[in-house]
Amino acid sequence: MPKLFLAALALLGLAPSLLSAQATPPAHTVFLLGNTAEGELPTARLQALHQTLERQTTPFTVVHLGDIVANEGLAAKKDTVLSQVEKGRADALIALVKGLPLGKIYFLPGDKDWANSGRNGLKAVRRLEKYIEKQLPGQNAFLPTNGCPGPEVVDVAPLVRLVAINSPWFTHPYDRPEAPDTDCKTLTQEEFREQLQDIIDDTKGKNLLLLGHHPVITNG
Repeated sequence: MPKLFLAALALLGLAPSLLSAQATPPAHTVFLLGNTAEGELPTARLQALHQTLERQTTPFTVVHLGDIVANEGLAAKKDTVLSQVEKGRADALIALVKGLPLGKIYFLPGDKDWANSGRNGLKAVRRLEKYIEKQLPGQNAFLPTNGCPGPEVVDVAPLVRLVAINSPWFTHPYDRPEAPDTDCKTLTQEEFREQLQDIIDDTKGKNLLLLGHHPVITNG
């Protein structure tokens, strides 16, 4: 069973070439976590993370890298809302930054959020997005939007850019937004590659974090 993934990146308010100035306090910190869809939520670890966030004195961003809630089997045709169990799980994660004005949280979907790569995956991930966006209005907290592949850019600080990829989109075996019937900015995998390369080329002098549920390069 996948275990909770948690990491933190302290990013200096400097261009990447100057990151060796270790004495400078971080201008922005990014906390990464994921794999909370199965089993009991690791309450003790989440409480420890919340306490860490409360101690932050500079702005920070929390990013959930997917497998947020257990969506498998809960996307039937008449099912338009999250179950109470799913809501409780999502609410516990959103609560990590509640009442903390220095922080924001973003969510990226994993394959379990696509109904475990099931036939109703697109409906499931859109339903989850709708709920999270309702709890965090005005932020665009679920990335990429509407089940689209991305890439979607969020500048969380002057020198910190997040680039979100909906990696389950590429492996999903059922209905997904793609050409010719889609509202996504990206219509094909080739367009995705071109847009991602353009973003990377245009991001000069910033810390760029390429984020998705699956690793960009893997041996597994």
